[in-house]
Amino acid sequence: MLQKELMDTTDAERKRQIKILIQRMDNKEREEKEKQLKELKDKEEKEMRKQAVKDGKKPFYCKKSEKRLLELLVDNYEQLKKSGKLNKHLKKRMKKNIIKKEKKRTKEEGLVVSQIFNHYKVVGNTTTA
Repeated sequence: MLQKELMDTTDAERKRQIKILIQRMDNKEREEKEKQLKELKDKEEKEMRKQAVKDGKKPFYCKKSEKRLLELLVDNYEQLKKSGKLNKHLKKRMKKNIIKKEKKRTKEEGLVVSQIFNHYKVVGNTTTA
């Protein structure tokens, strides 16, 4: 209805007001959807906690920061999946982790070798080994 009025109106001020109204309605609708989605997630979490208590486990409560981080990671995953870049991202992460492990392993081996070298150096000065 507002779209039709926007097309029919020739007054610039009235067009601006109608555009603002349309934008406000769209924002309100989007906010309502987000609110319903959040309430649904909260309800699911509550049900999971109740089920855990019934099973004899302790209920787990996330901090707000942990919750935000988890939501951010899930959103990032969904975005990568939609754009088709998930496999590329996972390959990069795997490569990065392999390099980190290799550096850590070589650093530890270097420490062991240097300790052995220092041990023989000290022993060599005092005794003949």
